[in-house]
Amino acid sequence: MKNSTQLNSQIDNEVSEISRSLSLKPEDYLWATWRNSPSIECPKVQVFDQKKSLELLEQIFGRLVKNNLWAIDWEKEFDLSLRFSQEEAHFWLIALTKIISVYLENVSNPTKIDFKKDVLKPLEEKLTKNITFSEIKELVTKQGGVAIYLMGIFVPYLLSLEETIELLLEKIDAGYSVSWQNEIVTSYRKHHWPYLSEKEKETWRKKVIEAWDVSEWPLNPNHPKYPNRYQGIYYNLPPSFFRFAAYLGLHDYLLPLIEGWHDKVYLMEEWNDTYHKPQEMIFGLRDPKLVEMHMYRLKLKLNIWHYKSKDEYFRAWLAHTEYSALCHITESVSVIANKDLAESFTNSFSSLVNAPEVAPEMLELTLFSKAPQAAKKWLYENPANAIAGLIKVTTKRGRLADTAINYLRSFKKKGYQDLISKFAKLETNEIMERVQTTVIDYTEKEYIAFDEKSSPNWLKTGISELKKSLKVKPCAWVDLGELPAISIGDYKFNED
Repeated sequence: MKNSTQLNSQIDNEVSEISRSLSLKPEDYLWATWRNSPSIECPKVQVFDQKKSLELLEQIFGRLVKNNLWAIDWEKEFDLSLRFSQEEAHFWLIALTKIISVYLENVSNPTKIDFKKDVLKPLEEKLTKNITFSEIKELVTKQGGVAIYLMGIFVPYLLSLEETIELLLEKIDAGYSVSWQNEIVTSYRKHHWPYLSEKEKETWRKKVIEAWDVSEWPLNPNHPKYPNRYQGIYYNLPPSFFRFAAYLGLHDYLLPLIEGWHDKVYLMEEWNDTYHKPQEMIFGLRDPKLVEMHMYRLKLKLNIWHYKSKDEYFRAWLAHTEYSALCHITESVSVIANKDLAESFTNSFSSLVNAPEVAPEMLELTLFSKAPQAAKKWLYENPANAIAGLIKVTTKRGRLADTAINYLRSFKKKGYQDLISKFAKLETNEIMERVQTTVIDYTEKEYIAFDEKSSPNWLKTGISELKKSLKVKPCAWVDLGELPAISIGDYKFNED
């Protein structure tokens, strides 16, 4: 059996050194226009197979009837790593419009829909005809939500650049219920914008500058609807040229707009920023320090409630700030009241960035998030970065420092003492002494584990009843033996 010195040495060799990595895609860096990121190669166009597409359409329709319109992950139904031909884009635009409209007409009893009669037959008639720009426009303006976002993937394949710009920059009276343009812009930015050439972006730039009118921002005092701002003005969607100005990095246009926003303008109602997307305007600034300053000034969070872009603002923030401002992601996750959403956002956070700087943020999420288990999992699965990051927290005061020390003691029990000592020596004397006294030299009191004979009757009864009422699966990533003992006098709870 290995002694503790041998075990520490083995672990020190097996565990990688401190590492820093950002799992961002090339298109994520396009949010930071000051980076002058290289162009991204456009995927190949896939060959259109109508028979195969019809089979897929029938499968999608079956899932639609069995579940519902909003339960389907539409993007996963298609291979979006490839580009669509004009013929295939036409097929899917018409086909999806048809099945969604038929579903909505029979939403109370979708099982009565006859796929061949109600979908295929009218679809065949429409597919034989070419579709014009005006027909596309009429088609998309009648849609909304998930349907129009999905159609936004296919529409640009059927239009010239000039027609796309005309469609997406058209000024519309977009209140809360008029969202087709907003949804298509979101889809276009994700699936088409990364592959535009500089020449195409220059065409966009000229048109956006021509359309630019700062008074059109919904909360601008000169806006014609401003007197009625307490009657839904926050829910008015800004003209899309504001968003494209951000994608193009038109800093000189965006900065005066952003500087004119009152510090508390987006604190009046919780959902204000959902419709205006002020974060996107700020991401268009060509100075990461200004991005940080205005996000903090306006107290804007990085949560996005769009069903296909939940971590999009995390990616944009990291593209600008990398490891220097992770606390803002933590603040954004901490305020999420829904446990499942909090877990989803925490997992996104942990999958996008891995570095010692993440450890204090995950530590905070274990204390203040609605989904602490996801944060705890990261700490235990990344011991080197967790130890290196938690060491820096030990000299702070309060609950955060105490919790960091407990985690480090837990890592010490697991055999990481040499690693803890090694990383502590890289820090200031204050941190090194704190770790030495509270972790390395710390000796935990030994308790006797309760067994069948020593367990008091009330404890036996309580545990027996608890096991009957709860079905709890143990966490594979937590060793209960390494956690602080739950003691009663000289005894402690055993692992069972």
